[in-house]
Amino acid sequence: MIYQNPYKNTSPLEVRKLIREGKITGQTSGMCDGFA
Repeated sequence: MIYQNPYKNTSPLEVRKLIREGKITGQTSGMCDGFA
């Protein structure tokens, strides 16, 4: 089974919002494709 990152195409702004809301609590590598 291959894991598909649901946040791969999410913007950094949206990911930071989800982190502040406590919806993302783990590592963030692989999120926001195209951003370092």
